[in-house]
Amino acid sequence: DDMAQLGLLGKNVSLDKLKEDKATKYMDTANAASPKCRKMADEALKGIGNYLPHWYFNYQYYYEFLPQDVSLLVIRNEHMVQDWNSIEVLLSKEYAGKTAGIASAEDFPYDNSHKTTDASDLFLSDESKVALCQALCNEIQVYKTIIRKAANLKV
Repeated sequence: DDMAQLGLLGKNVSLDKLKEDKATKYMDTANAASPKCRKMADEALKGIGNYLPHWYFNYQYYYEFLPQDVSLLVIRNEHMVQDWNSIEVLLSKEYAGKTAGIASAEDFPYDNSHKTTDASDLFLSDESKVALCQALCNEIQVYKTIIRKAANLKV
């Protein structure tokens, strides 16, 4: 929440959490985001500022390279087992006579959760949610388009 408040909304934040964070160098003397910080946050989230490759090379970046008539198969991290199984079923129909190998959660041992002892790190205020949704609007729309085009998902 602090990073959204600082970078997107330009609000003052407590330095306690940010002291060891690189973001402090972009703050002004009143603990508010400098214009450079706000510009970087906005451009990074929109994928138009190459500050972090993970944000710059976003869904839209890759989606624009796909042919219009391509068949997409999608595996979402939060639905990995179900999506994998839907692809197995889809492919087993393509290759008649082959048996689909149905997976279980044990077949995909992963832990993508952020472990924290500070519950406030998991809090995102309504104001920050709105700011993030506005900044990520285009990326969310591209994500929804990809999900709708996925041959293995029924949406």
